Amino acid sequence: MVIAGVSAGMLLTAGPALAAPPAAPYNFLSIDEAGRNVVTSRNNETTVSNGVSVQPVNGGITHVSVTPPSGQKFYVGTYETLHDSDATRAGLDVVQHEWGCGPATAGTLNIREVKYDTEGRLSAIAASYFYDCRGGMAGEVRWNSTVGYQATSTSVSDLTWGSTEIGQVSPSKRITVTGQGPQPTHFGASAVTGAQEPSFRITADDCKGRDLGYGETCFVEVAFKPKAKGPADATVELTNDTQAGRIAVSLQGEGFVPAKGTYYPVNPTRILDTRNGGGAYGPYSVHNLQVTGQAGLPASGVSAVVANLTVVDPSAPSYITAYPKGIARPLVSSLNFAAGWTGANSVTVPVGADGQISLYQHEGQAHVLVDVVGYYAASNEVLATKGLGSEYFPVKVERLLDSRDDFKRPVPGGYQVAIPVAYTGLTENITALALSITAVDPTGPGYFTAWSGDGPRPQTSTLNFAPYRTVPNMAIVPTSKCMPRPSCSPNTSVTVYNHYGSDTHMIVDIVGIYVNGALERGLRFNPVQPVRITDTRDGLGAGQLEPQSTTVIQAPPSVAGDDTIALSANVTAVSSTESTFLTLWPALNGNPPRPTASNLNPAAGQTVAVATITEIGPGNRFNVYHHVGRSHLLVDVNGTFEIPWYKALAADDRAGLRSLSPVPGRVSPALSADRLPPTLAAS
Repeated sequence: MVIAGVSAGMLLTAGPALAAPPAAPYNFLSIDEAGRNVVTSRNNETTVSNGVSVQPVNGGITHVSVTPPSGQKFYVGTYETLHDSDATRAGLDVVQHEWGCGPATAGTLNIREVKYDTEGRLSAIAASYFYDCRGGMAGEVRWNSTVGYQATSTSVSDLTWGSTEIGQVSPSKRITVTGQGPQPTHFGASAVTGAQEPSFRITADDCKGRDLGYGETCFVEVAFKPKAKGPADATVELTNDTQAGRIAVSLQGEGFVPAKGTYYPVNPTRILDTRNGGGAYGPYSVHNLQVTGQAGLPASGVSAVVANLTVVDPSAPSYITAYPKGIARPLVSSLNFAAGWTGANSVTVPVGADGQISLYQHEGQAHVLVDVVGYYAASNEVLATKGLGSEYFPVKVERLLDSRDDFKRPVPGGYQVAIPVAYTGLTENITALALSITAVDPTGPGYFTAWSGDGPRPQTSTLNFAPYRTVPNMAIVPTSKCMPRPSCSPNTSVTVYNHYGSDTHMIVDIVGIYVNGALERGLRFNPVQPVRITDTRDGLGAGQLEPQSTTVIQAPPSVAGDDTIALSANVTAVSSTESTFLTLWPALNGNPPRPTASNLNPAAGQTVAVATITEIGPGNRFNVYHHVGRSHLLVDVNGTFEIPWYKALAADDRAGLRSLSPVPGRVSPALSADRLPPTLAAS
């Protein structure tokens, strides 16, 4: 016997409060699958035989069928079920959109009302069921019943967020729940479940503790804060006292690694040469230079530029300060020089809001060159066109090349040296090297050019030297696949060229590597307005450097914090009484030995600066070794290298790890044992 039901449509959705709740006799069917409502219908066809099968009108073969144990009638109470009834168990079959379950599927059936007519035929039934299939199927069946039921609908079945930066909180999204049954539904606390549960959080739970009657609404709001890159899936469950026990809404989002603080090397490009226009910079003059939109830098989204700053033939002892346009000139120096001296220093300069930097020239007249080698990202703006940049990874300071040992001869003018590098597990992802390059005892004036070795040699200089001087400079050099010998794979390499004119010994020490940011293993650069943290002439930070002394310098809290691992700084030796050298290294627990490499090699009476990336230890301290004589010391910080903000370690974890490794949570990479030796070749 098939009996048509009455009233509204098959599927109910959340909306404004309804005029009146359904009235008895009730004809109703609901199917919830794993907490997700898939069928809510009050317009059903009912087939009555020994039991009852309720099917939504126009619902295909979707139905719920219940039958009493074999040879029996239903009574109010709870039954264990199988697909087909037997002598002790009732029959229960749930089919939703043609998807059914096997004959061994078990479940429970709670008969809350049942009536038979005078001829023993079923005339009314109210039942709740649970079917152990497809994550648990549960619901209500009513036919001609006086017993009410609970039902709700939700405004959405899933919440989806677009691509979101790791560690950033997206706007909350709302789930609105509407009561649809004649009996109220009581809600407990909502909760997020699933493997990626930490990436989602409930920001509002208006449903908790509510008894939601017909037409009444409540809401739950959820925000997405991805903890890792890639897809994130979870479920928010709104617990309640229905047969299903909850409403489940799917949560989906995707996290991406942010670009802020990553490094982008560019082919070294000269963007300023006052010899070719504009004239020498005069005394006490400020000159603004556009850096974004040039030399491979994007027009915006740049936090700092990395460049080589060179002075040519100055008329007086002086210095140049490079700083972001738009701020008061800081009391720091970027390049110090004597009259007639041609030399260079690597600088990392935060850019102003308009993408410009300012150059202040103090005394006399001087020509100035600026060669751009890379930049740091200020935001995710660069991702669309440049992709993800690189993170900085401090390494143990090691010597890659010493021509006195490797070649037993100076590097002739017009020759270049290919320097292979390999770090186990990282080589293929290395994009640039942080190097200290030194010219030792050159026979005449000249300069080095460091680059990847790919393509034509850039028309830029990395280090300028005078005869019989030891001159260092720091350089961040893009890497190449090892050239010119393809057989040297899996090494990567850089190339340093000695310009025609002078022979000189060449030393190259590695202090850090830049690795693909997608590995999420390195540090991010944070630009700061240039600030002096040490000036021994005034007793700031330390006193005058003595012979064979080690001085501990501490970065102040205004510069370095708990997540700071290294400083980007300009270090200047002032008025050295003898030719000497300075070495910087982190002040770590256990007092590791001083590296054999030097950062700065001032001659007697000289004032000279060099850029450094210096690791710091507990308390944000680093060591400065001074070899002979006495020197004053200046330390000017222009940025810091930080543990990425979205991966910051707990204080206890950080403190414990610092005592084990220079880089918290990371093992410093080691040079591969199969790294090939440098090769010397004519250009």
